[in-house]
Amino acid sequence: KKNELKKIFSGYDEDDWSVEGENDNSAVLKSLFDEYEIYIGWNGIFDALVEHEEDYSKLPSNFKHWIGEELYSRTDTPKHGVEIASRNILKKAPLHGVVWSAIEDKGLEDLDAMFSLVF
Repeated sequence: KKNELKKIFSGYDEDDWSVEGENDNSAVLKSLFDEYEIYIGWNGIFDALVEHEEDYSKLPSNFKHWIGEELYSRTDTPKHGVEIASRNILKKAPLHGVVWSAIEDKGLEDLDAMFSLVF
């Protein structure tokens, strides 16, 4: 299934990776992740993305952050999102997306809530 996903990605151009603006393709990407997550999990999705970068072209940085945000929205706890995204892949942008989403979700002004994410 990972190779199927990688084959789909191989046909993508720059606009297909857009997750904002007039070319926003995030709904299509979310649907694709819904379909493949049940077979290969998020690690498999990340593996397909890493291999796509190695074999075809670099992914836009806003997409790399966005996928971390998307992962966060699908996990039960911030820790689970961090565990999945903490691999040294995609310039660690997905990890940044997960952590930033968790901080925003818990509240930027509430230092106790932010520290509770860490401890």
